[in-house]
Amino acid sequence: MLCNLLDHGHAGPIKLNLEPRPNVESVIPKSGMRRLVAVTLLFVGLGEAAYGTVIVSIAQFGTVGRFAAALAWITLTYSALALWVSTQSRVPNRVLSPIYGLIQKSSHPHRASLYLHSIYNWSGPFNATALIFAAIFGARNWDPLWGFFAGTAAVGVIFYNRSVLGILGQRYVNNRGVSFVVAANLARLANKMFSGKNINGFGPLYLTFGMLNVLFYKTRYRPVDFHKVWATIRGLEDLAHPPYEDLAALSESISSLPVRDALPTQFSKFLTTMKWPSGFELVRPKRGATLSEVLTIVVTAVIAVGAVLVILPRAWQDALVLSLAGFFGQQVWNILAAIFLIAGIVYPYQTILYSLEFWMIRTYMVD
Repeated sequence: MLCNLLDHGHAGPIKLNLEPRPNVESVIPKSGMRRLVAVTLLFVGLGEAAYGTVIVSIAQFGTVGRFAAALAWITLTYSALALWVSTQSRVPNRVLSPIYGLIQKSSHPHRASLYLHSIYNWSGPFNATALIFAAIFGARNWDPLWGFFAGTAAVGVIFYNRSVLGILGQRYVNNRGVSFVVAANLARLANKMFSGKNINGFGPLYLTFGMLNVLFYKTRYRPVDFHKVWATIRGLEDLAHPPYEDLAALSESISSLPVRDALPTQFSKFLTTMKWPSGFELVRPKRGATLSEVLTIVVTAVIAVGAVLVILPRAWQDALVLSLAGFFGQQVWNILAAIFLIAGIVYPYQTILYSLEFWMIRTYMVD
């Protein structure tokens, strides 16, 4: 090229463009939020696809349907177990290290956390409803093996989704979606709503204290005034003009979780300002039945049924035993499959316990 310029008698200084050409990484914007959405859709979508394959297989539960259901069930079960083990380990998995804590690395971490939490809340009822429709419309093709696959897959996909979101940064401690991270973001949402004098801020604040009650129980310690503050908040909601500024300050102190240092002081200050519940006695709810008590009730019921059978004539006893033995002998697999299926329908609904409405996040959760 230089020779051509000289041949044509080019005069003046020659300017060379030394700026590097833009590569792919510089052309495509690096967005933590886009990466988070892509990873979430990929991993959660794979789990839901495996679950969908299992429940849809009842439409044609022949050789191909059985193989597809078995393959999808094994994939989902193994993935859920592997991911759950990774969330329980204190040593990060090298394979999954690129996606650890993606929520905190996004451009709007608090809003992203609550959006993903809401999606997790509704995933359980959605999967349970899909299973109900599959069982109804595929009843004529009923097979006990499908009932086992579908019921256990409905439970397995909850563990799978919880583990995926835990790796991304939600850090759930149970399948209900309880987490210090989510509790802090709920408190941050309540703070924004109370700052705008919106009484609906009691909603996310209640969810926050409900989660903290579980979390502090698991950690075996809690702030001394925790239950008093919780009782005070319940009383303040009944007021026509609740103290929004004090509620906002309380919510802001909780939003620093999992750092807990400031909570005892802020709780004490809140109670002093409210001058309540002084003069009232805190009534703790009665605990539910323990496992020992439940077993006692079951054993007592069995003994009672046995006592009734004993007083029956011998001929009646023999006829009843033969009838029951014949029925259960023929239907044992159907009965077991139905139990698994019912468990798969009921269990997923626990994810909705700490649910949050999308409009609150969209309106108030602006980072």
